Amino acid sequence: MLGLGITALLASFMSGMAGNVTAFNTVCTYDIYQSYIRPKASDRHYLAVGRAVTVAGIALSIIAAYAASQFNNIMDVLQLVFAFVNAPLFATFSWVCSGSARPAMAHLRTVRRDCGGAVHQGLTLPNGAVPGIKGGWLGVLHLYPSEMAQNFWTAIFAWTTCFVLTILVSC
Repeated sequence: MLGLGITALLASFMSGMAGNVTAFNTVCTYDIYQSYIRPKASDRHYLAVGRAVTVAGIALSIIAAYAASQFNNIMDVLQLVFAFVNAPLFATFSWVCSGSARPAMAHLRTVRRDCGGAVHQGLTLPNGAVPGIKGGWLGVLHLYPSEMAQNFWTAIFAWTTCFVLTILVSC
């Protein structure tokens, strides 16, 4: 019975990962590459690009897993990801929902979303950590008592930078 349960868990995990790989492949190949980079290529070309994107995506996920292993727990990793992704996205949606946003801001969305948080994380470090994946890769201007505190302030800097730049680009 235990073997059946483990088999079911592994099958569920593999199914979820296959869905994520397929979604990554589709977004990169069709939504980005076909729409903006090479719109009128053959299906054979898109298939080759899709295969390359799949291999690159799996390699990136392996690298991300090794990077995540440098943290004390998975919550610190998730909070760092949320600081880089969710906080700036919330800032963008806050401005868009106000009705003052212009379509021109979409072109700089990715750059401005990540710049504030990346600079903050690159200039700060939690106590006891060495410069690298946990921060301080630009230099250490401030030490935080914990990774969670650093992630919290990274989210604040990311949100603020994104919000201010969204307003400036929209105006």
